[in-house]
Amino acid sequence: MNINLTPEILKNYYAQGLSDSIIGSFYGMTGEGIAYRRKKYGISLQDKHNFTKEAVSQMALVGSNALAADYYSLTQEEFSNKYRVSKTIWFPFLKKKGIVLKTEHRKLSYPLLTFAQRTMILGSLLGDGGLTKNNYFYESHSKKQTQYLYKKHEILKPFSGKIYPVDENTGLRFKTVQHPVFKEFYEHFYKEDSPVKQIPVLYLKDNWHDHILAYWFMDDGYYDDVTNELIIANKAPDSQLGDFMLFLNERYGWNFNCAFCSGINRITFSKRYYFDFYSVVLEVATPDLYYKFPENRLTSDMVDLVPEFSDLKPKFYRKASKSTKKKILDRYILILMVEGFPELVLTEKRIQYLYRISETIPYGKAYSTLWEYNHPQIYEKARKKWNSRDFIKEIALVVLSECPRITGSYVRKTVRKILNVELR
Repeated sequence: MNINLTPEILKNYYAQGLSDSIIGSFYGMTGEGIAYRRKKYGISLQDKHNFTKEAVSQMALVGSNALAADYYSLTQEEFSNKYRVSKTIWFPFLKKKGIVLKTEHRKLSYPLLTFAQRTMILGSLLGDGGLTKNNYFYESHSKKQTQYLYKKHEILKPFSGKIYPVDENTGLRFKTVQHPVFKEFYEHFYKEDSPVKQIPVLYLKDNWHDHILAYWFMDDGYYDDVTNELIIANKAPDSQLGDFMLFLNERYGWNFNCAFCSGINRITFSKRYYFDFYSVVLEVATPDLYYKFPENRLTSDMVDLVPEFSDLKPKFYRKASKSTKKKILDRYILILMVEGFPELVLTEKRIQYLYRISETIPYGKAYSTLWEYNHPQIYEKARKKWNSRDFIKEIALVVLSECPRITGSYVRKTVRKILNVELR
């Protein structure tokens, strides 16, 4: 792009009062690179000084209140572009005008955190939320949790910044303004010598609310529809997790337990208390996270609110109203038509599985348990009928009505059932 930066264009930019760094940002260059061009083209510093002097004179005509409003609402780049001078020029000019730094302004103009905001931050720091050393709080979620992210964004207003895409547009993130009110949390949840967030048990005890547990689960927990087990993941130091489990058991008496693993630790508690737990979670959850609820805690009113970008679950179909059932069925039929017949592939992972179970079962017999792979002719009829919407609809109805979740394995089992093929 900088090939097109001719002397005439560069002079025109200076005539507008733009600085080297601002011009460089247009062409992917540094301010030093633009200065090199300026000297090369024989554009004198005196010319640049005159341009800058004129821009400052124009800025002096703007009232202090208007300048302050722009300074507090615009980014540094936006402010520089508007007034046609770099930060090295306008920053001391604003100080002379008595306009305080943004950080000082925020201390005076932003309110204290509410109890709801503190609770959400604490729950999020146990989960997906994070803090920077220079007092920013940030949060990221996948797009299937868009409503949940927007809810957190709304709770943290007026501290919340813009929401923007991340992870190749598969997720969303926002961060707050820089403010010393977040420093307290950073001091408790982070250590200089540790790459993972801490669990400050004593600090949490002093600030505990049931919603902290709910936010933690909604961030880092999931519900397995096959085993009907609720699990929360965490990477904090083992000793802290152990103390945290003791605190939770003292608080709730739900038999909290942590399985310490080499990667991510798994926190569980007794299924007897799931009803009480989800009563709390329901106070926090948005409809896009209802896929984390067990089927017996869902109602048709809840399922009717689940957005289409959320995970598709058979339990939604079984709990949905008549009109929503049709939408779910049509959506799943389209998915099956697009994805095609779920062919089974003997992947390296499956081969390793066979070797593991062959320690107790003879390898030949273990291999025959993957009979789908050994008998591909079973599915010839299914492959031929796959272009038929009626056939796919029949499969979709069985999977949604009877299966715990949607996977290729359950689709293939359904095909066997419909074709009346039994395991021999």
